[in-house]
Amino acid sequence: MSSPPVLPRPAADHWAFPRSVSGILLLLDFAAEHGTGRAVALRGTEVDEAVLADPTDVVPASVELTVLRNISSALDGRPSLGLELGARYHVTAFGILGYALMSSRTVAEAMQLALRFLDLSHIFTVPTVTVEGDDVVVELRALDLPSDLVRFLVERDVAAIHTVLSELVPGGAGFTAVELAFPEPPDAARWRDRLGVAPAFGAPRTAFRLAVADLARDLPQGNPHSQALAEQMCRDVVARRRGRSGVTEQVRIWITRNLAHLSETGGMSQAAAALAMSERTLRRHLARAGTAYQALLDEVRQALAEEMLDTGVMTVDDVAQRLGYAEASSFIHAFKRWHGETPAQFRLRRTRRAAPGAAG
Repeated sequence: MSSPPVLPRPAADHWAFPRSVSGILLLLDFAAEHGTGRAVALRGTEVDEAVLADPTDVVPASVELTVLRNISSALDGRPSLGLELGARYHVTAFGILGYALMSSRTVAEAMQLALRFLDLSHIFTVPTVTVEGDDVVVELRALDLPSDLVRFLVERDVAAIHTVLSELVPGGAGFTAVELAFPEPPDAARWRDRLGVAPAFGAPRTAFRLAVADLARDLPQGNPHSQALAEQMCRDVVARRRGRSGVTEQVRIWITRNLAHLSETGGMSQAAAALAMSERTLRRHLARAGTAYQALLDEVRQALAEEMLDTGVMTVDDVAQRLGYAEASSFIHAFKRWHGETPAQFRLRRTRRAAPGAAG
């Protein structure tokens, strides 16, 4: 008997990766079908029609969480809402990743791709995949998810994975068992009908099992050339997203927008809350990227200070205030640490360099 294929660790170990606007559009359609308009679903997101007009654009994960919370609140009391929403995540909802999955030759190849490009998906739970005897066990961990949305998101992700597998594999690659870490709902029969197996509710974890033998099943649209092309496109898209829209970049953007209201060293707890994660989790993400909140705060302040001083219009006091310093002396001290000179010396040197007839 051949050994099962090696399945990689997921590319993202947290849900705080940028999200495609197409996922927001899917949520808006779902909300509209249940009588909830766009204004309600988008409340608190600053997403407008201009953003929605480009489905290839991305938004922070916190934006999608806000939309999900708005929908959950508007439809409060509707049982198994996430199960119903998860059925809407067809393979085509995943863009180029969905095309790559369809072009894969086997179930195993599709699973490998899904894990390698997890940050091109819509998932919020973090999957871990192990092989236990004749079973592939996929556990979905709700790491640092807002407590009011955990069940909704877990329901959605379980149902969405089942939907995708059902569309990829002829006759479906059914779950052989399902464990759900929340109490049995009044409509438990819907879960059995949707997933093809009665879940074990109230379990210590959320996980599902597949037969190892199913990993070798051929997919009907598998095509090595199409798959290679789609995989390259996935690499291109994910490289752009990881480069410009990771947690580090989201923190930079947040600092820039809120700089005037921050204390000289404060703001990390507010930044973490804005990104819908704990301060500890944010610190861990930044450390993994080789930086820290204070370093980003200094970086943004330094860049903006140079721009403001270069205008020749704003006083040092004005610049200090715009950058969130309580006193100009604190700003001057920080500026000397960055540049080895005071703001006045910096401005004079730049002015002389730009003057007509300056040597250069």
